[in-house]
Amino acid sequence: MEVRQPLEAMFTSTEWLHSAWGKKSEVKEIRKIILNDKFWATVTYAILSTRPLVQVLRFVDAEKKTAMSFIYNAMDEAKEMIAHNLGGEEASYREIWDIVDARWEVQLHRHLHAAAYYLNPQFQYSEKKSSNPEVKLGLYHCMERLIPEQADWELADLQLVLFRNKEGIFALNAAKSTISKRSPGIIILVNARHFIQF
Repeated sequence: MEVRQPLEAMFTSTEWLHSAWGKKSEVKEIRKIILNDKFWATVTYAILSTRPLVQVLRFVDAEKKTAMSFIYNAMDEAKEMIAHNLGGEEASYREIWDIVDARWEVQLHRHLHAAAYYLNPQFQYSEKKSSNPEVKLGLYHCMERLIPEQADWELADLQLVLFRNKEGIFALNAAKSTISKRSPGIIILVNARHFIQF
């Protein structure tokens, strides 16, 4: 939007109007567009609704491989930012969210992404953590698939309570001090002989 005023000034300047360019019929049509408030409202809407998605694309396209949990979080934050940018009224952002969700569900959103998000301490212990039920549902779908034995599944589920509440091994200073420094993931003790790395 920082270009609006200079563009309008250029197209309304005496120098422009008397130039060879200013007299061309197609340029006069462009001038009408530039001076139209509806055009700038559309430009503003496009910027506010796409900038968060472009930021996610740049994040995902970075040279460093991005962990699934961070992608999940970035998409969640992008959608929230779109809603915020468009005034928080669902009618103003719902169509965009539906388009994003349609692409996200088909191409990237999987139970594993939700599980990785849930098990990333940086998000689990954040005040802005997602409370969307699909996150925990994704985690449980992954656990059912990865942990075949009922007793092991129950033990892992009980350890999730410790993880969520920062109890047991998760209460140790070593664990707390590395929340934002270590790679995402968590090791859950299934029994005395087996660990599951998420």
